[in-house]
Amino acid sequence: MTDEVWHPRFDVWAASAPTVLDRTWVHKHHDANVLVARVEPGDAPNTFLSELRIPRDHAFFFEHPVDHIPGLALIEAGRQVGVAVSHRFYDVPLDGFTFLIRELNATFSAFADLEAPVFGNSVVSDVIVKHGRTARMSYTGHYLQHGRSIGTLTGTWAIVPAGVTQRLRRESR
Repeated sequence: MTDEVWHPRFDVWAASAPTVLDRTWVHKHHDANVLVARVEPGDAPNTFLSELRIPRDHAFFFEHPVDHIPGLALIEAGRQVGVAVSHRFYDVPLDGFTFLIRELNATFSAFADLEAPVFGNSVVSDVIVKHGRTARMSYTGHYLQHGRSIGTLTGTWAIVPAGVTQRLRRESR
């Protein structure tokens, strides 16, 4: 599964200066918590390429010595890519909507090296549009490093108006 998910753009990104995605695209208040450098459309419809940015001094993910990027950091980075894709490419407004994770699954096949960039090649599927806006979607993202897949994240989330979230909370008590 290496050639089918590795994209030549990753080699270009690896040789360029690091960037960071604006925190509003990933629902973060602090730049230090943004784990995505960039997200761009891929070559086929509903495909997206991303570069992850996992700061080695992050207080939560690196609160103890480790010799690899923690899986939980990769999961959060993948979630952030999905949120950014929803906003940037599926016209989900930045304000007034909540993302509700319906399903999330991560599998890892190798350790993520601390010293090498991690990229993502993802596909969005099962997009449901209600009342003229994206209301639900599924996502499959492959984590890539050193030209090969090191893991996969799949998920489905609903995107609902903030008022619906408040009502669901009241009803779940």
